Amino acid sequence: MAAAAWLVFRGTLGGGFLQWDDDINVVNNPHVHALGWANLRWMFTDAQYMRRYLPLGWLRWAADYAAFGPDPRPFHFGNLLFHAADAVLLFAAIRALLRRRAARSAGLEVCAALGALSWAVHPLRAEAVAWISTGQYCQAVCFLLLSFLAYLAAADRPRARGLRAAALAAFAASLLSYPAALGYPAALLALDAWVLGRCRDRAGWKRALWEKAPYALVTALVLAATLASRYGARGIWTPPPTLAQFGLGARLMQAAYVWAYFLWKPLFPFHLAPVYTALVDFDPLAWPFLASAALVLGLTALLLWRRRRWPAALGAWLCHLALLVPMLGLTEHPHYASDRYVYLASLVWSAALGGALLRLWPRRPLRLAALGAAAVLLALAARASAAQARIWHDSETLFQAALARLGPDPYRYDILLRLGRLRESEGRLPQAEAAFRQALAARPDEAEAKGRLGLVLFEQGRAAEAEAYLGPAARLGRESADAQAALIAGFLRSGLGGEALEFARAAARLQPDSPGARENLALAEKALARPAEPAR
Repeated sequence: MAAAAWLVFRGTLGGGFLQWDDDINVVNNPHVHALGWANLRWMFTDAQYMRRYLPLGWLRWAADYAAFGPDPRPFHFGNLLFHAADAVLLFAAIRALLRRRAARSAGLEVCAALGALSWAVHPLRAEAVAWISTGQYCQAVCFLLLSFLAYLAAADRPRARGLRAAALAAFAASLLSYPAALGYPAALLALDAWVLGRCRDRAGWKRALWEKAPYALVTALVLAATLASRYGARGIWTPPPTLAQFGLGARLMQAAYVWAYFLWKPLFPFHLAPVYTALVDFDPLAWPFLASAALVLGLTALLLWRRRRWPAALGAWLCHLALLVPMLGLTEHPHYASDRYVYLASLVWSAALGGALLRLWPRRPLRLAALGAAAVLLALAARASAAQARIWHDSETLFQAALARLGPDPYRYDILLRLGRLRESEGRLPQAEAAFRQALAARPDEAEAKGRLGLVLFEQGRAAEAEAYLGPAARLGRESADAQAALIAGFLRSGLGGEALEFARAAARLQPDSPGARENLALAEKALARPAEPAR
């Protein structure tokens, strides 16, 4: 399992930091550049820098940075190592589940292996493994699978207090790495009732509910910290939408869309993209949302009706619903159904696949056909995963891939802006100019695109052209420090602090002997003297 995961995603080890959250989370985040007490206190108490509470996630990045500095390779190595470990632990978990249902069945090991492999090399895993900022999903799932294995081992041993404590501690570590498994206690209850058969009577339900109480308490504590981060986040983060801005009906239809989308998308993992915009601005009564709601409600009703005949199917479906609750975007608008969001929930269907293969095993023709099909599909999935991981290799490749997938979608403005900033930071001014012109063509009235295009023109010495975007200060920039100061002040008043600083730096480079230019640069830097803010 580990070798397969490693071979498919080994290309990620040569990737870099992306100007897509990696710069904010790691490169420009001074709180993870050391492991002092002040840094540790920030990791466990801050509720403003990020919209999620992930102290162990920060701690991992800080350990990598303290040991290796600003080198992306150890960060990518950590992601891949956790993913390989996840594949091994998933194999162990599926095998343990299958043994409970068919302890002496032939082929059990092979079925568990195929179920785990179908998850480990799936193209939807590429984003979580290849992107440094989403490696916390790999870390969180590693702790969660350890918790689950300990839970299974203790399920039929009333005196196994050590195992129960270990299961709870690993679950807490998972939530503190990244709060992706907030629905895990509900999923465990569904597993007890309809897969493990531990809730056959009132006493069984009572015992199962009592066992989940500590998990519910840990979940409540981490959820409270996460909501504090969500509502307290500053910088570019906007407050969560009110019900007047994003109504209850729209939120429910969005939830139905995400539940249904991550049911069928793993079966048809085509046209994958770094960003999906279906939930940016949508009509809740459009057919995809009505169809999604009908699918979720209809499938739930059917499986509840047939629960005595298909108990494992009902348990798997309820686990799917529970584990995706944190990914529904109930406090987010706009929301993005990103590939990484199904990293955890797909574990359920991989286990279900292992169980389905085990049922076919005694029938030799069906077994051979299933094994042949599995071999072909796994090979295709591995090839697609390696290709998908390559688009996360560097920022330029990522942004170009996003633009190719987006087509004329209005969201391309954001990607073009990022692409232009990247090229400008690398000194490729003509290419940056091209990106900013495309961004301005997509949204002609956007102040940031105008300002950045003007700055690039100014930095190339084309002050007359820059004047159209920056005003007279551009043309007078070489002669008039007062005009520069006025332009910088205008940028700051408009909330374009980055543009103010970049203009000041460009003017200082063009006028290295000008005291006025140096003073303006110092004023701009002072105005922006704060930790870097999140980019998304």
